Amino acid sequence: MAEDFGIRTDKELRKALDRRRLLFLSIGEIIGAGWLFAPMYAASYAGGAALLSWIIAGLIILLIAIANAEIASAIPKSGALVRYPHYVFGGFAGFLLGWSYFLAITAVPPTEALTATRYLSFFFPQLYNTSTGTLTVLGYVIAYLFLALFVYVNYIGVKAVGDVVYGVGWWKLLIPSITAIIMIALAFNPANFTAGGGFIPTSGTAPYTGWAAVFYAMPAGGVLFAYLGFRQAIEYGGEGRNPSKDIPFAVISAILIAMTIYILLELAFIGAIHWNVIGVKEGAWSALEKSSISKAPIAQLLESLKYVIPAAAAFLTAWLIVFLTDAIVSPAGTGFVSTGGATRSLYGISADGYLPSWFLALSRTRIPKWSLVTIAVLGALYLLPFPTWQSIVSFTTVGRVLTYMVVGGIAVQALRRTAPDLPRPFRLWAMPVLAPPLATLAASLVIYWSGFSTV
Repeated sequence: MAEDFGIRTDKELRKALDRRRLLFLSIGEIIGAGWLFAPMYAASYAGGAALLSWIIAGLIILLIAIANAEIASAIPKSGALVRYPHYVFGGFAGFLLGWSYFLAITAVPPTEALTATRYLSFFFPQLYNTSTGTLTVLGYVIAYLFLALFVYVNYIGVKAVGDVVYGVGWWKLLIPSITAIIMIALAFNPANFTAGGGFIPTSGTAPYTGWAAVFYAMPAGGVLFAYLGFRQAIEYGGEGRNPSKDIPFAVISAILIAMTIYILLELAFIGAIHWNVIGVKEGAWSALEKSSISKAPIAQLLESLKYVIPAAAAFLTAWLIVFLTDAIVSPAGTGFVSTGGATRSLYGISADGYLPSWFLALSRTRIPKWSLVTIAVLGALYLLPFPTWQSIVSFTTVGRVLTYMVVGGIAVQALRRTAPDLPRPFRLWAMPVLAPPLATLAASLVIYWSGFSTV
């Protein structure tokens, strides 16, 4: 039965990732570009109710993730999320879903390069054009240099990626958490949560109001994009030392940790807004996207607090330097992970038989070398048609969730029926309720909330 599904670990790949490194691979992508921009974009759509967007999105992703975790514990493969549709549903569905997923995740590394460059423009304004919301020519050069760095670290080998991500991971967890605590402690304004027509605005300047705004903020505001990084522990499964047991732990733990940090950050962001200081009418949430804090939202909001609390100006200036360093390091760290994940997806598509076998060729460091080169070229091209953070985020979110509609709840049930004797170290509890109905419905709703133009 194992041979029927191709369920053998990728023997030629290096088994260098333990439980902690698999955990930090997922955390490394979840805590990347999302935490630097999503709190502002979510608030611009949903106001104070953006908190609900983070909670609902986290629960949706948790449903999808635990379904994927059962499959990953039974079939640990590198490039897994393009291989599972092929194993479970055959060539036709595998081809369509595999390519849909691949096209979406290829956009993640340029998103991280774009984010790092935008925050670097806080020190070098010539990198970013505030009036158009896009990088300048020099900004594009820097973004491409970031992409080149992502590729280089991945070429060194999977152990180098795991070590870099693990080393940077603790930093990436501490800085957002401490930043949120500082903002809450110094300048928390609870009245902001009902500004613009109540906690869930029924009127005001936002493009959507009521619960529609809460739901729309999830795909369009980058909320779901932030959580979707859970996949990395699954994508690197063939290079884990004990992936069948470690992947479910890594995936579920990463989402729960991220939910805590993101809810804290959104709480801090909304509470720290002082409308007169940033030049926005009170409750005019949609105006945040064009306000004085739009280029580097959390950093500029943190800086604005110096005018609210002059006594804390020296402390805020010192912490701002620490924060901005992390704002560049954090998405760069995610870029290392996402570049490797995209490379393994292309490797997986080739393993499924949808691409020539030379995409399976490994370098001397046992990395799929031609897959990595292809990801580098495609990442560079993605920056051209999708020059803004939001445009890339919306595209990659919908593309990935389209795949999760099937690779999740439906696939879990299908494997339970076709391969009942397959060893499953992690077995989804209450599968008939949680997997096909709820996980698939949740993914379908994300597509609906994204709007027709994005789809």
